Amino acid sequence: MQSSAIFKQLLQLPLLFSRKSRQPSARPRQSRKPKERVSDPELHAPWTHLVKEYSPEGLDLLSYLVVWSRRSQKRVLGSCALIKRQVTVARELQHPGYERWLEPLLYHELCHAVLGDTVRAQCGRRAWHGAEFRTLEARHALSAELDVWIKSGGWRH
Repeated sequence: MQSSAIFKQLLQLPLLFSRKSRQPSARPRQSRKPKERVSDPELHAPWTHLVKEYSPEGLDLLSYLVVWSRRSQKRVLGSCALIKRQVTVARELQHPGYERWLEPLLYHELCHAVLGDTVRAQCGRRAWHGAEFRTLEARHALSAELDVWIKSGGWRH
């Protein structure tokens, strides 16, 4: 095919930019409204229980969004985003054999939320799992067992 024929075919394609201004054409865009996420009831109920039992003075923690992860997790079972006020739990914990670890994992993330950004820095980095955190975490009966389960390979077996 000759170059003039290719050029003519290209001219038939819809324009992404107007010829005059090289600005994006005025094609209507589909609006993408961000989906409002709400806490998963299966996670929010134990979260609420933990807040009321272990941190009754911190009822503002009830406003945290507690959700399952959207993707499969290979390394992280849970995370606590302080600024977004969101706790994310690996969806792998929905497996019936792992349900016993849900509450101690949520408690672990609750400890992060309780301490917030007050965690002291050591050697220029925040010690998220430092002595103060470990003391707080030890209040839950299954925390030590959860650590052993995670170190033994946990859900990856």
